[in-house]
Amino acid sequence: MGSEKQNIIYCNTIAYTVGLAREFSSKLKEYPNEKLQELINLIEESVHDQYFLIDCLKKGVAFHFGKIPQRIRERIEALFRTGEIRFLFCTSTLLEGVNLPAKNIFILSMKIGMSNMDDVNFWNLAGRAGRLTKDLSGNIFCVRIFDKRGYWKNPQEIELLKKRKIASIESPLMKKNDGNLYKNINNSLSGRPFTNKRLSVDEKKSIHMYGNILLYHDIVKSDSILRNRFLEKNNDGKATLEKVVSKIEVPDYIIAQSANISVSIQNKIYSKSMDELPVKTDYQSCLNMLNILFDSYEWGVEEKQLFKNREHLTYFAVLINSWVNSKPLKYIILNAIKYYDENNKRIFIQANISEIFNRDSVAHINILINTLISDIENVIRFKIKSYVNNYMLLLQDKGQVVESNWSDFLEYGTTDKFIIEIQNIGFPRHLASFLKSNHSDCFTFDDEEIIEFNDYKLKNEIDRVKYKNEFYELSEILEWSL
Repeated sequence: MGSEKQNIIYCNTIAYTVGLAREFSSKLKEYPNEKLQELINLIEESVHDQYFLIDCLKKGVAFHFGKIPQRIRERIEALFRTGEIRFLFCTSTLLEGVNLPAKNIFILSMKIGMSNMDDVNFWNLAGRAGRLTKDLSGNIFCVRIFDKRGYWKNPQEIELLKKRKIASIESPLMKKNDGNLYKNINNSLSGRPFTNKRLSVDEKKSIHMYGNILLYHDIVKSDSILRNRFLEKNNDGKATLEKVVSKIEVPDYIIAQSANISVSIQNKIYSKSMDELPVKTDYQSCLNMLNILFDSYEWGVEEKQLFKNREHLTYFAVLINSWVNSKPLKYIILNAIKYYDENNKRIFIQANISEIFNRDSVAHINILINTLISDIENVIRFKIKSYVNNYMLLLQDKGQVVESNWSDFLEYGTTDKFIIEIQNIGFPRHLASFLKSNHSDCFTFDDEEIIEFNDYKLKNEIDRVKYKNEFYELSEILEWSL
């Protein structure tokens, strides 16, 4: 049905996306293409030569989801737009601002992950069918290939197709029927149990976060919707806020920057002596930093899904040590494979099914790569960084000098101020390292800040043959005409 047109095939999980892309591509003939081969070479050089995407690309097929290295993901998108990639299997990352229309959209599930897709997301996805200036129309196929709920099996799932209406979206803060949101925020601040015992971990965290934001609004006397509706919905709301706020010692500007961290825990840390963060960034220093955070922020309780026990910190210490010391992605992947292999670590092959890692298993290597990319982006650069940033702010407010900026190290994946500055003007980490190593004379610094960048000099001096991939990526970013 896809013929020679471009096709997007939506799957709701990474496992289905990769599995179906591999199964489908295995039935196709080789699709020799110079640009696809360049991407294959890049994956072998920068990720791993056993990455499943390689075999798919040989057939003009690719998969797309958030755990693919950004550098590779962007090349996939570019090659799909130009037609080299004809079949793109994807998860809901395609709903998140990626502009990739296609002649045909095949929707294999009405779920996003394990949750039902609402009408907004469905029609957003379906709206990718048809490309302005290329096609007069596009086709949407909802295909039942799995005989189970959530995959177009039940009649009520098909109602989504018949209505063709998009309901208005209302903020949970403004809904008349708020599902006891404000009552639960009050319970969160008061240390009482929630009204619904079946709330998910994410729902509980959301309520706690609203509580932290509310405390900040109350401290600065902000006339916010959140604060006003909280007081309207709870007769004892004012007394609750007064009681909690009276005990808070943490400055309001720190609370404002750390809404995802329990204010009571911040207060506990602030009220006693704090350990200094390590100055060095070797493995032991990374582990020491994580142990400080684990104890201070009570990760064994607050982040028990992520850090099941203190032993789990050793993996992240290995990862952070490579990441903050500017190691390339392929080195980090190989180091993680070595760590898993030597320590007989288990790897999750499905939600609740794990196996001892086997470095001879291509499937295990691919799962580890996907896990590692997610851990860098979501855990190190977001979760751990937010805790480090809060800890540094608390230290500095107490008058302690913080010698190593761990927050920047985790965000930018380097301790090199030059590389950090290059990233700050818009270059990704790998290109910033490349430019520092090969073309630092194209930048003019003043007081550790870039005040001038000579892209004309860079364009004329870069070795386009030796650094073909880097030249292509720089051309995209700097809009060079080739």
